[in-house]
Amino acid sequence: MAKAEWTLWQNGKAKQKKAAKEMGLQYKWESDRKGFKILYFTSTVHSRANRKFTNRKTEEAVDKFAKDLCQNWNGGKSVDMTEAENHQWQEIKNEMSNVKDDITVLEIVRSWKKNQKYLSQFTFKDVQSCIDKFIEHKSDEVGSDQVASIKRHLDLVFSPWLGKSLYSVGGAEILSRMDDLWRQKRMQNWAKETYDKYAISVKAFLKWGQDQEPSLVDSKFPIRKLKLKSGKDNTTHAFGVDHIKYFSTDNAYKILDTSTGWDKQGRSFDWLPILAMQFFGACRPSESMLIQWSQFDWEENQIHVRKRKFGGGLRQVEIKPNLKEILWLYFERAKGKGGLLPSKCGAKLYPAFYQCQKEFSKRKKITPVSRLDFEKKYKSVRDSAGQANNNIAKHIGIDWIYDGPRHSFGTYRYSQLRSDNKYQDPKEFLEYEMGTGLSSLDKNYIAAKVKPKQVEKYFSITA
Repeated sequence: MAKAEWTLWQNGKAKQKKAAKEMGLQYKWESDRKGFKILYFTSTVHSRANRKFTNRKTEEAVDKFAKDLCQNWNGGKSVDMTEAENHQWQEIKNEMSNVKDDITVLEIVRSWKKNQKYLSQFTFKDVQSCIDKFIEHKSDEVGSDQVASIKRHLDLVFSPWLGKSLYSVGGAEILSRMDDLWRQKRMQNWAKETYDKYAISVKAFLKWGQDQEPSLVDSKFPIRKLKLKSGKDNTTHAFGVDHIKYFSTDNAYKILDTSTGWDKQGRSFDWLPILAMQFFGACRPSESMLIQWSQFDWEENQIHVRKRKFGGGLRQVEIKPNLKEILWLYFERAKGKGGLLPSKCGAKLYPAFYQCQKEFSKRKKITPVSRLDFEKKYKSVRDSAGQANNNIAKHIGIDWIYDGPRHSFGTYRYSQLRSDNKYQDPKEFLEYEMGTGLSSLDKNYIAAKVKPKQVEKYFSITA
């Protein structure tokens, strides 16, 4: 009989014994006329209640138990830990990975007590304050018209609780409130599409609240139960649910192919460099609009990407071969000067951007006048980019996915890294490359199912 990779006889008992000892568990191997079996305890409390026997009767079954035990030990979880408990434990390990090990328990307790008052105040913020914070957050992502619409939606839905803690508002209450509004407003010509707009804003707001640290919304809040009347529940990150949409390789090509030319008003536009940086350079829209040709190191094959916030972190992203093929002509045409925006947008935004950079490099702060001028021009250019994206999508007959190009990069890149043996921890590498957190990776990209052929096709796209 062929022996499995983890056979007791190949590896001996040493590793299994070490695993059990470190986990504080007990087990022993037994055999009788019927075959092999294992007596083991699922807790460090070695009582009869925690005692178990395997029902396995073959050599392969014993090997499987040995493999399970060692893998569980290496993962830092006990034999009987559920998947949910293991996921929580892994999160704790990730959070503790960068913690200093020379700090004492007493210091931790004192620090914890010192921050309790602040944490409780933050966690139980009133609904109105949370809406204001959310609107401030969305103002960096969507146009001014959309921000006004979102605020109108939230003010109406949450009007009964504006002075209460958002954490205390229950799922049943929100669902009941939405049903009441639907019944009342149908008489005022509320169509299903109108209801959907309000529901989408509420879902995005609640999901944002859950993602804050500490959470402003109960983590068990049943956001998924808030269904759209149209029956077409958009699953993009903008609407705050767990699954993410990304562009297919064909649609990614069509978007890039259509991103340079003329719009219906006869105005010239060329958004190819900006979109290519999001599709293949791991950039957020805000990062791609401010990136300069001076940040490209063609010899080292790297792009130095900075966050939009002045003084924000810096990360290096590999220049993929197809990205270099797309951008090189633009780089030569610009002679390495300026940024990637279309000429008219760049002429509007970049002088204000350079002024803020100059002030920050000298004094580590920016004057209110310069900041206001930059923010005003940035939002104008961002709105132009958003309109261009919608025009491109409409022209080729698809729905635009919010932050879709960057989400596409994360989805295909994770699959690529996972299949590459030199990256032992693809999550850690992708976390750095995209400048995001592990929770965002788990939520947005890692669960997606893309095949190696799709990955190869995606990173071969040139426009």
